[in-house]
Amino acid sequence: MFPGEENFAADQAAAHRLCAMFDAVPNPGKHFICALGALQFVWERHTEFTSYTFIREGPIETLFANDILAALPAAWIAQIPGQVL
Repeated sequence: MFPGEENFAADQAAAHRLCAMFDAVPNPGKHFICALGALQFVWERHTEFTSYTFIREGPIETLFANDILAALPAAWIAQIPGQVL
């Protein structure tokens, strides 16, 4: 995602809102890892982009059977600032 350098606060707030939806407490700063139910969420803010990584454990045979984004609130995905790639 490319929120731009000027959107750090909005981008960080979006990540923190997602954590709050799962009763997780993120660390302040430019990166953190926290558990969102069965998912691990890695948020990294760089100067020109932000990365959201979601990790789900499971057997390799079914690893890609379900879209991992389906485990996230659709309303949250829709409000992520910046251009999502």
